[in-house]
Amino acid sequence: MLACCAIGVLWSAAVLLPLWGSSAGGDAQPHADGDGRTVARPGHEGDPESVADGAPLGEQVNASPSNYQGTPVVQACNLLTVTDLGRLGLPLSANPQPNIATFERTYIGSDGSGPLRTNKVGIAHAQGFALNKCGYSFAAADGSSRDSIRIAVSQQPYQPGAADMNGRIGAQQFGDVQVLSHLRAASDPDDNRGDVVMWINGVVAELDVTLTPAGFGAKAHDIATTVAANLQAQAAAPTGPSTITYDRTTFPADVLQPCPLLTPEAFTAVYHTELSPLVVEQPATAVGQTTFSDQHDSRNYNYVTVNCSRGTGQEDPGGRRALRLEITSYLSEQPARHNVAFGREQHNGKPVGTRLGDEAVVLDDASMPGAAGVLVIRKGRFVLELSARDSDHADGLTPEQATTMLVPAAEVILRNLGDRK
Repeated sequence: MLACCAIGVLWSAAVLLPLWGSSAGGDAQPHADGDGRTVARPGHEGDPESVADGAPLGEQVNASPSNYQGTPVVQACNLLTVTDLGRLGLPLSANPQPNIATFERTYIGSDGSGPLRTNKVGIAHAQGFALNKCGYSFAAADGSSRDSIRIAVSQQPYQPGAADMNGRIGAQQFGDVQVLSHLRAASDPDDNRGDVVMWINGVVAELDVTLTPAGFGAKAHDIATTVAANLQAQAAAPTGPSTITYDRTTFPADVLQPCPLLTPEAFTAVYHTELSPLVVEQPATAVGQTTFSDQHDSRNYNYVTVNCSRGTGQEDPGGRRALRLEITSYLSEQPARHNVAFGREQHNGKPVGTRLGDEAVVLDDASMPGAAGVLVIRKGRFVLELSARDSDHADGLTPEQATTMLVPAAEVILRNLGDRK
């Protein structure tokens, strides 16, 4: 009954949405303009009914680079952007639940004074943990999502060892970018799996590539050329992390972004230490559609969910102290009310004791991963789920701990949110 279980790097998502997709017939009049609307996208003919739009993503470019210890940061997702994916014909797997596998970006933001820490010697690898990383999974024509690309970027200030590549000559060269490939031997030229290293002027990008003959192996050269060209451009003039946007065909309203709400003040209210500039963001790759039959409402409601984690700057997520904020945006208040009611009834949601937003509960369901001590707040048509994780609270928080730790941060977040509608 729960559309939970998108497992992230830091902890499980506690998404309070029933799994049911769109209902056929019944009282199908939508509450708001856009509810119940769907759109067919090329390459997404096999998407399930729970997907209203399987390819809604766009991005707003950020011209201002982040800086770490005086060095402008080359962000991994700026080497292969959402815009590039569309131009190259690489459809992302459609998933309305944010998760690590489909689309995750770990980037270095412009605020937070805490240090970044790595235990690695040498460059960061895209198959493991990294402080600057981007990952995509693609929807192949055969309905599979085996194909993927992960990119990890290294620069000397946050990844000692990046400078070791200076002066080395690659086996290939794209423009001024040196390239060294370690692809597995295969009889089919469209079977491209392995890793590729590119570097220029102290910036190193390591790619973990899985591109199959049945998927997008034939596009490997075009992808490599795009990444190399972007690396050369970004090394010369870095830009900042873009903002992921959503097409308004099936969601004609603003999507509330969680990352800007996780400020140093919000983090310090919980952990009383410096926030690092490290940001881990998982945007849903689809506009979802759901019903709330448990609330005796069979109408279709469209929604978008994005989650964000911020905390201390350890490369290994297991060593961090972090806040995680997941926000589900609806088109009207009614489904947001249903969402909170579902958590209250199905996950032992308890009163907070402090007025937060329009209503708030603390989940007390230790039987479900990710739902212990999550603070759920409704503000109009938005549902915010705030949680904390560290080595002392690996299994979540008790309701008492959640109230003590999370309410001060929630008050900061709601103040930052203001009257957004």
